[in-house]
Amino acid sequence: MAKAPPRLTSKQRNLYRLLQSRSGSSIDDATILSTTGWKPSSWKVYRTNGLYDPYLRATSIGKYDVLIDGSVTEDAFHRQVTQSISKKAPQADGRAPLTRALLARSADNMVLALEIFNRPSLSNRLDGFAILFCTAWEQLLKAEIIEADGEAAIFRPQKPGRRRESKSLDECLGVRLPEASDLVRKNIERIAEIRHQATHLVVPEIQAPFAHLFQAGVVNFAKRYREFATAPFLPRANIGMLALSGQGDRIDAEHLCNLYGDRLGPDIAKFATTLEDEITSVDDERFAVRVEIRMRFASSKEGSDVSLAQAAEAPIHAVVLEKPVDPEKTHPWRTTQVQERVAEKLGKPFSSYDLQCVLWKEGWKKNDNKFHRLQQNPNTPKFSDAAVDEIVSKVTSDAEYLGRARSSYAHDQRKRRR
Repeated sequence: MAKAPPRLTSKQRNLYRLLQSRSGSSIDDATILSTTGWKPSSWKVYRTNGLYDPYLRATSIGKYDVLIDGSVTEDAFHRQVTQSISKKAPQADGRAPLTRALLARSADNMVLALEIFNRPSLSNRLDGFAILFCTAWEQLLKAEIIEADGEAAIFRPQKPGRRRESKSLDECLGVRLPEASDLVRKNIERIAEIRHQATHLVVPEIQAPFAHLFQAGVVNFAKRYREFATAPFLPRANIGMLALSGQGDRIDAEHLCNLYGDRLGPDIAKFATTLEDEITSVDDERFAVRVEIRMRFASSKEGSDVSLAQAAEAPIHAVVLEKPVDPEKTHPWRTTQVQERVAEKLGKPFSSYDLQCVLWKEGWKKNDNKFHRLQQNPNTPKFSDAAVDEIVSKVTSDAEYLGRARSSYAHDQRKRRR
């Protein structure tokens, strides 16, 4: 009779289900311990030995991002977390310590690259992304090389009297992606060229073709990282961080010459134009992702990705596009003005403390909504007429409302002072 496959213990299964339910969010030690029933000392051993590292990334002491998602089955989870811990094994999951360290740093560098690219206020976000992107790929490829050929394989032959040097990104690509025609390799090589040119040829005015390369590169990395690490480098809920870019403006050589001079301007234009031509000729999403959305306001949907229609002619599941409204008109009132208008409508005193208690209880200031918005530069909370009316309605319809708001706010402030 065939031996039945091993099963998770009840505590392991509880953790598996907990992580699945919190995929893409965060979790802490207290929640894990209360759900599994483990002792703190046992959980410390599991964390020290890295049993759950593919599914948890520490963000601070006792807190983690949950990386697991629905594609990780109980069997896959069992294979990861039930590896025997012995002195002979380099790590609990069978991987060398350096492999695990490289994987962690690779994921961190790619996440940082995404964060930098998604900060449009940074003038150097293109070269910043390219540098971190290449570093992330180099670390991932070195982790693969170690598992395939051992740690020595990621180092160059040591020269007498010199420190040992690890292989470059180009050398790692030659080992793990040996085919020069491989489009994933081509994508990495082009972005590496951007990294090499970052000091003088990567400028904000020519970012459109680079964004196409970057998007493809991130998708390629996410797929390869997952295949090797058996876990995503980024929680699924956050995978949309890199904004897809459309065609963008054509490269204007004359404008670049005006900005950077007659000597450097033409070089920058040629660098970007050559890249655009290559993206067009390759025409493969492994090399570059181009997004072009065609919109037509017409009765026929032929030839368009998005169809616009009058409200009366729209289907039931249509997406409604509303005309933008000036927020200064929808949310005109500052905090003191709200207090004054509420007091006026109530016909009795309404203090700034009362308003603070109500705003805390309702939680309007946590985000922008129909009652509140945060005005930028300088940051100033602004409120709508609906907020004034809502406060008046709650105070007049429930005699105990304001007392409860004051008590809740006072209790919260006491907790914060402890």
